[in-house]
Amino acid sequence: RDNERTVKTMKLIYVAHKFGGDLRNADRADRLTAELNLRINGAVFICPWLPMVRHWPNNSGALERGMMLDLASVKRCDGILALTPLLTGVKSEWDTCTGSKLHFEDVEDCGAFSDYAADTIQTWVDSIGVF
Repeated sequence: RDNERTVKTMKLIYVAHKFGGDLRNADRADRLTAELNLRINGAVFICPWLPMVRHWPNNSGALERGMMLDLASVKRCDGILALTPLLTGVKSEWDTCTGSKLHFEDVEDCGAFSDYAADTIQTWVDSIGVF
């Protein structure tokens, strides 16, 4: 019963991270999303564009379709966590989100979450109502 209640109240958080055609950015986003799901309680962090960029061609048609799918995903989330500057795709995702928003740009440089960052993100997640 406790697990069932927990599942019903977990927030769905979209992780926004730059890609720019560089698979190293996808690797960083993948690591950070995994760390978020390990360390932060009360939320499921998703980064649905990761499988697409690893397997789709890097051309304008694929990027346009991928962005359309990302925007459809972010609209359904309770919040968005942006981990890089709000430029291009990340800005579009940010602007599309109707839920709670947290921009935590300094994570990009260190590639992992400090205790301060994790505490800040946890406090933010705890403050989000489930939509």
